[in-house]
Amino acid sequence: VEYGNISSVCSEIIQASRMFAYKGNDLTVDTTWLFLIEKFRELSGMKILIYGAGNIVCKLALNLVECGCNVIILSRTLSKTKKIIDSLNSIKNQGALSSIAASDDPELSSVAVDAIIGCTNTEPLITKTMIEKMSSDGVVIDIGKGTIFQDGIDFCNNEGIEAWRLDITATINSLVSASTSTSGSYHNVCNV
Repeated sequence: VEYGNISSVCSEIIQASRMFAYKGNDLTVDTTWLFLIEKFRELSGMKILIYGAGNIVCKLALNLVECGCNVIILSRTLSKTKKIIDSLNSIKNQGALSSIAASDDPELSSVAVDAIIGCTNTEPLITKTMIEKMSSDGVVIDIGKGTIFQDGIDFCNNEGIEAWRLDITATINSLVSASTSTSGSYHNVCNV
């Protein structure tokens, strides 16, 4: 059964315990963005390739472009993706000098990128050839479901290239801490 808004269903069932609502896609975006900051320290001027064109990709692309990254969104349906890219470029902070571009050519798009991020729920899409073409100190990140071909993973392992499957645990812990703090502040102010 698809509930759509699962938090409303949970709030009907959970009566005695406190409940924190969250958006899983936003946790994934925040985790990826924080990982890239930790990895590279400064994102301005970086070139990031993201495979996919869904909700997570759009949110992540906006975060990255507003940090000065040039972002390429790689998709098999270029006409649809171009409409999405046009929308993202029109709503990004207009002070941002970097941009978001669309592509349907995995190998050409991979040349000299600093990171390749797989964000699809289908089959593997990131190839060994794509990884070979990225920057020598680049990183491969799987935030979808099994987005890297096995020969790509083997190539990363053999060549000492970082390939990551990100964990959102730290971001969830941060959300729970912030929610608890906000709840405490709210109740203290309201009870005065």
